[in-house]
Amino acid sequence: MNNHHYHGRSNSNDVNLGPVMALMSGPTVGDAISDPNNAIARLTSELKQDHQLIEALFLRILNRKPTSQEVNAALASMASIDGEHSELEAAWAAKEAEQKLVIEKAEA
Repeated sequence: MNNHHYHGRSNSNDVNLGPVMALMSGPTVGDAISDPNNAIARLTSELKQDHQLIEALFLRILNRKPTSQEVNAALASMASIDGEHSELEAAWAAKEAEQKLVIEKAEA
């Protein structure tokens, strides 16, 4: 007999992700993240050293200090943000230029 099923039900510790995803994509989390005065926004404005910010975020979110591997991964991710942001701004400007006449007509 399969030990993982009992009367057609799974015996594992599977989590039903529906309610979790609804919470994460709902207005409560969205409002908290987009609030310019949230704890993460305050930390980023108060802590100017990336290492300090990473450690503070780990302590705040995961209740532990990051490993050196996690710090390095976070630093690499942070370093790539400026380049990606510049690429997105350039793409946006190109799209606006492409759509300039349509935008002008819509705004008239």
